[in-house]
Amino acid sequence: MLDIHTENRIVGSCWNTVRKDLKTIVESKGGDIKTCGIRFWDRPISLDEDTGQWAEKGMHSKPSRWLFTFEEGDSQLAPADRMAYFSLRNEALAFVVRAVPTFYNSDRDAFNFSENLEWVVVFIAKSLTPRGSSSATAHTSRLDEGILTITTDDREFEVPLECVGVIKPEDKLSSALFQNVDDKFEEFLSQSVDCYVLNDHQKRESFLQRIDQLQMRSNAEALSQENSWITDHDLQTVETIFEDGQSSLMLWGDDYSTITATIDHLESLTAYDFAHYEALPTWDEHSLSRLVDDENLGNKIVCVHGSERLDPELVLPAILSRPSNIELKAADGNEVTEANQKPRCWIFTGHHLEHSQIRRWHRVAHHHLKWFRCEATVPPTEAVQRIYQEEGIQTSSTNWFDNLFVIMWEELIAYLPVSPELLATIVRKTLRQDPSGTWDLDATPIQKGIIVREIESRLSPMIASLASESRKQCVNSLISTLEIPQAQGQKLIFLTRIL
Repeated sequence: MLDIHTENRIVGSCWNTVRKDLKTIVESKGGDIKTCGIRFWDRPISLDEDTGQWAEKGMHSKPSRWLFTFEEGDSQLAPADRMAYFSLRNEALAFVVRAVPTFYNSDRDAFNFSENLEWVVVFIAKSLTPRGSSSATAHTSRLDEGILTITTDDREFEVPLECVGVIKPEDKLSSALFQNVDDKFEEFLSQSVDCYVLNDHQKRESFLQRIDQLQMRSNAEALSQENSWITDHDLQTVETIFEDGQSSLMLWGDDYSTITATIDHLESLTAYDFAHYEALPTWDEHSLSRLVDDENLGNKIVCVHGSERLDPELVLPAILSRPSNIELKAADGNEVTEANQKPRCWIFTGHHLEHSQIRRWHRVAHHHLKWFRCEATVPPTEAVQRIYQEEGIQTSSTNWFDNLFVIMWEELIAYLPVSPELLATIVRKTLRQDPSGTWDLDATPIQKGIIVREIESRLSPMIASLASESRKQCVNSLISTLEIPQAQGQKLIFLTRIL
């Protein structure tokens, strides 16, 4: 048995660079990054020279590294089927593992190992994985088909992959043997999906951009994206301030689908072409200039989505040179030539902008951008009736004023800056757990318990952010008007003591 330190300085440094941007993007999609072996980076592993496998019995079922065998002279890789061990209590979009080679020496009929030699591999799923248990194992048996297989305590499911990123131990690749391993490993990872070498800055940007372009429906915003909540009056207002592309805009708010619907509406009205880009947290002071240089955006309306990820004081000055106009400068400081014309205007979208971010954007761009908050105001009864219709749920009730969802909606908007989308999510999630139930004041304690769990799950941070007295009023009002039984009410009362 040998204790092997696999940690590699270059790989670790590159992973730390990738991790921050990847986390921002993955969380914006409503998912988690699942890692295996990353937390205890410097901890050695124990391997058996006779088998090339784990020396500790428990590591066979819960491996902290993805082992693959390389037989010298044969040049073939043999990856272990059990790749990694994760917790899947939350939905995941990215899986990160540490891959370590073992070298079979036929002359000795034994295995050799190398210190500080490993690759970090980032698997990106096409969509969020379903929640599972805290005990989930990833298998490689179908990687050649672009599928990661996950087994939990009670089921098995497939995770189709969008792409793969790999971080290489570049300081080790001067060895012909290790370079050969690297070539074979990258070839293996690239069998059915694109593989990006994340050591390279440009390839890393492309990798992050591809993840950011994934479309998925999850959590607070996705369940209510069936239709936007924006009104015709709101659309007419933004249409007026847009002036057919004569004004640049910042569209912001907490309703993702409302922002999307607003963009779609503006695009349908104008004869000018739209060019859509997802903002990356790695953008610098030259990024927008390069975008215009490289993409031929002359006289187009350029829409930058996800502006909440940007540092406006870093990114905007290059394009905001005059209060009365948007003047572009190239990366070298010179003005963009007439051959590469300026965009007609810019539209930035910001989802869940914090107050500090709004102040920074105003400070940098208040002379250049017209602001429009994409928030929809919907009467509670009308909103709940619409959700019932969209969910295909029939109700014999004619008294909507006794409907628990209508009551909840009215109470929450009285105390919280909560969006219709988030409220709609709570209603949909609750209805789907008991679509045949009668959701009025005579609902069962079990039904009211479901509502309490959804409120607690999705609104706890917002309720906790209220001042102490307002927090108590909000919770007590919910308990009283919804006639919540004492057992369920205690969960909400707990929220009054968070701060």
